[in-house]
Amino acid sequence: MTRDRARRIDALFSRMVAAEEAIRRDFRDRAIIERRLAAARPDCPLLFYRLRKGKPVRIYEFRKAWASACKAVGLTGKLFHDFRRTGVRNLVRAGVPRKTAMAISGHRTEAVFERYNITDDADLAEAVDKLVAYVERLPSVPTIVVPMKPHRRQPRPPREAEARAC
Repeated sequence: MTRDRARRIDALFSRMVAAEEAIRRDFRDRAIIERRLAAARPDCPLLFYRLRKGKPVRIYEFRKAWASACKAVGLTGKLFHDFRRTGVRNLVRAGVPRKTAMAISGHRTEAVFERYNITDDADLAEAVDKLVAYVERLPSVPTIVVPMKPHRRQPRPPREAEARAC
């Protein structure tokens, strides 16, 4: 095995490990949201709320509430925006049309939307896999290449200025 091939195999393996870790993170994040949905009240459209006099009330100091919720479930260092980015990535990878995904995520411009649609090593590895699959499907019978005859250049007609000078 050549050194270059070994490096490529090592790089693909490390991408695979990174992709596996990302999938585990995504499942853990999804579990948090599913627990909140399961505990949601039918009379309240909010996912995160505070009870005041027995009724759900919108949380206005969201950062503090988010930090408390993350601490309670053992997630440190998670930003709410991480879920927005994950949502955009999942929408794009699920094949949802871009305009629909932008409407769901609340992005008005494609430039900002693209900042959330981050390409990572797993995306690059998937692109390589697709390329390899495509090349493997190409016909294995060599194609016959017929050389073209040399093209003889036609003399160009003289320009009007050259014709008057004569």
